[in-house]
Amino acid sequence: MFVVMQAVYALAFTVSIDVAGVDYWKAFAPFLLVTMCIWMIALLHRQSAPRHGLRNMGIAVATWFALYTVMLDPALQLFGLSSPWWWVLAGVIAIGPIVACLFASSRR
Repeated sequence: MFVVMQAVYALAFTVSIDVAGVDYWKAFAPFLLVTMCIWMIALLHRQSAPRHGLRNMGIAVATWFALYTVMLDPALQLFGLSSPWWWVLAGVIAIGPIVACLFASSRR
């Protein structure tokens, strides 16, 4: 559930900025707050998390952030792809590392 919540909120963050036009910092502050809450809940229930699951999720969230902000967002702006569907597709691609943790975390 932890991975799904983080992936959904990461996608909502990217869509809110690029499709809905919300200011970056107005979207980032709630994203940071919700992410901290999700992680605190995960740390409290650490006994149910797989071995190295939180570390892998941290790497995935960092990869998502770098992938979206450094690669996909500038690439779409460079090529002038302004359709909301391009931005949603970029967001879905960017959450790929987070979603990959879903399958890896099912193993113990």
